[in-house]
Amino acid sequence: MHYVFFPDTEEHSQTTAYDKETGPVGKELSALAKKRQDLFLDVYTFLEKIAKITDLTPYYKSEQMKALGSDLHEMRIPKTRSGGVFRIYFCYSRSKEAYLILLEAELKHKRAEKKIPQARTNLKKYKELFQKGVMI
Repeated sequence: MHYVFFPDTEEHSQTTAYDKETGPVGKELSALAKKRQDLFLDVYTFLEKIAKITDLTPYYKSEQMKALGSDLHEMRIPKTRSGGVFRIYFCYSRSKEAYLILLEAELKHKRAEKKIPQARTNLKKYKELFQKGVMI
C-alpha cells in the first residue's frame, strides 16, 4: 500500500512524510510527535506495516480500519487505548490501485469525532482535483 497526504500530489515514504507537515494529516502527526511520542511511534509503526502489504482485509476484520460510507474510511491506531486513539481518515485513490489518500486525522479521546466533517470536505475536494487531473 502506498499513501499520499492530501492535498499533496506525491507519495511519501515513512521517513519523510512526517517531517514535511504535509496537509492536515502531516500537521496532526507532527503535533502528536511533540505531545505523545509513544502514540506517535504506534502510528508510525502502523503506517510502516501497511506500506508493506497490499491487502487491508485483516485490518477491516479486526475493526482497526472501518468504512464510514461514501468512500470515506478510517484507521484506528491503536484500535482502543486509554488516553486516546489516533484516527486517520482516508479514501482509496481513484486511479492507482493500492494507494490511499490520507485526508484528515485527529487524536480521539472519549469525545465524538470532530474531524469527520472536514474529512468529508477534503474527500469532496480530492474528487474535484482528481476530475481536473491534479490528484491520483
